[in-house]
Amino acid sequence: MWIFLSTILSFLANSLDRFLLGKLLTMAELGIYRISVNFARLAFEIATRLANIVIFPILSRYQTRPKPLFKNVTVQANLCFLAGGVTCSPFAIFAPIFFSRFYDPRYVSASEISRWVAINIWAQILLCSVEHAPLAVGHSKSLFVMNLLVTASYGLATPAYSLLGIKGFLLCLSFSYLMAHTVAIVWLPVSRYLLLHQSGIYTLFLVPTLF
Repeated sequence: MWIFLSTILSFLANSLDRFLLGKLLTMAELGIYRISVNFARLAFEIATRLANIVIFPILSRYQTRPKPLFKNVTVQANLCFLAGGVTCSPFAIFAPIFFSRFYDPRYVSASEISRWVAINIWAQILLCSVEHAPLAVGHSKSLFVMNLLVTASYGLATPAYSLLGIKGFLLCLSFSYLMAHTVAIVWLPVSRYLLLHQSGIYTLFLVPTLF
């Protein structure tokens, strides 16, 4: 049951931004936002494929052996952080050059939006790096709780847009992914501090490069 409910919430978490921003932004602004997201999602797609195709099968092999399992969680999360960070950071750094060179002046604001999109994508990478670990040891309810947190955050994202514009909207969503990431780690019986420390170090290193 939890898998079914989490699947519904996962769909909403990944789709509601398009519905809400479709009402909040003009057609031109929405198009610029979608262009930024499409490029930035490359980092997320790499990290997600790594998690789904490589990491989850490895974790499943150790589901009856907790110590090797959680040792592998830290190693595999590290791979996700490296793969996602190496792609996410250059996207934000070189976005102004890219959009000024390959797009006409109407799309200049895409370079600014790209930085906030990159932060949101990084928060999603943090979550996807560990979200399968609780599931590997039988905690299917964890996925439901994580997706519920992200979906519920859209209720705050709209007021955040009213205050800060698109960056407020994206920062609100980013915070929800960070909260879901923390929930996934707390659900683990061991290696909590190590995983939090590991994700914190990568975040402290990566986020300043986006500005």
